[in-house]
Amino acid sequence: MQYMNETTIRTLLPVRARDTHKGDYGKLLLLCGSRGFTGAAALAAGGALRSGAGLVYLAVPERIYAIEAVKLTEPVVLPLPDMDGMLCAASIPKIAELLPKMDAVLFGSGSGIGRGTEEVLLYLLKNCECPL
Repeated sequence: MQYMNETTIRTLLPVRARDTHKGDYGKLLLLCGSRGFTGAAALAAGGALRSGAGLVYLAVPERIYAIEAVKLTEPVVLPLPDMDGMLCAASIPKIAELLPKMDAVLFGSGSGIGRGTEEVLLYLLKNCECPL
């Protein structure tokens, strides 16, 4: 096992040039959260920012939008149509509009289990390009 401290980790991370802006470091769409699981979405967004993602868009069920918008100041928080506080098929058109503008997508942190969540996941699996 190898121990990594802050100094070691810093040598592995690229240094950001002074003449860049956050848009130069990737656009990440997070599809997270549901009623009762707002913390998972907020933690995912915070982790994305700390990992170095440039622009972080947190798209959440409309029912929890106000909670996330108050909790978070750095990510762009977007409301999506929901059913019972979870993402649903009605949110797919907005997701489809956002996807081409993104470099990566995270789905699931606190999304809950339901038919609508499953429909969104199936849409993403069919419509997101994966390099693997």
